Amino acid sequence: MVKPALPQLALVALLATTGCSAQAEPVACPPSIAVSETLSDAAPEPWTARYDKASRNLAGVGFFDGHPDEQRSLAPSSDSGGRNSVATWKFGSNPAPVWLSCRYQDSAVTLTRPLPANYRECRVSQGPGGIIRGIDCR
Repeated sequence: MVKPALPQLALVALLATTGCSAQAEPVACPPSIAVSETLSDAAPEPWTARYDKASRNLAGVGFFDGHPDEQRSLAPSSDSGGRNSVATWKFGSNPAPVWLSCRYQDSAVTLTRPLPANYRECRVSQGPGGIIRGIDCR
């Protein structure tokens, strides 16, 4: 009979109870958002306002050194350019968290979130017309 190695079993038990995994948390902007637009004041006479439900598609992403309200936007470390470009941001080790910002077409709404602290690089791939195809952060 083979006895299991106790240190290895202890490590497996620890990882199972702490929720750690080899996979990093995926980071992605929602591909679209539902928005509601209204007039600030009543419609001028003799007009009436009609409101349609609208969806706005993801139009761009950005990365910030700290909260986006602090306006410290980070430039990509490299950008392949062209019709199918890949831009890469390298963050290094900075005490301020890096934030991801998701902008949407024809909308004043921007979604933001801090990246997990262990992420050191994000690559954003774009297709023709600047359409965001994917975000890969590690």
